[in-house]
Amino acid sequence: MSIVTSDKPFLERVKESERDKFMQASVAKAQDAQWDKREASRHELGNWPQWRDLGEQIRQHVIKYLPDYLEEFSDNVEKRGGHVYFAKTDKEAAAYITNLAKKKQAKKIVKS
Repeated sequence: MSIVTSDKPFLERVKESERDKFMQASVAKAQDAQWDKREASRHELGNWPQWRDLGEQIRQHVIKYLPDYLEEFSDNVEKRGGHVYFAKTDKEAAAYITNLAKKKQAKKIVKS
């Protein structure tokens, strides 16, 4: 099933959205609910500043040892029959994906 969007030009859709009070209220309500849930989770977890510090320590560790983690990841993917390609540039990555899609005669490609 495909997602269907409007055929209208982007700027026209923006102007319509600016006039759509129901949509604006819905977005504001969703944002407020998300904020409230995030704050409640922080409170429930407790010691939020300490959790943030721990998260930063973990992030710095992973960055420092990223080549090791990438090698481990690649090894594990290959053990399971997959393939990992390390591109040096965005153009190299795009070319690899394009060639692979052509080789496999891909009908759909999903980026995530």
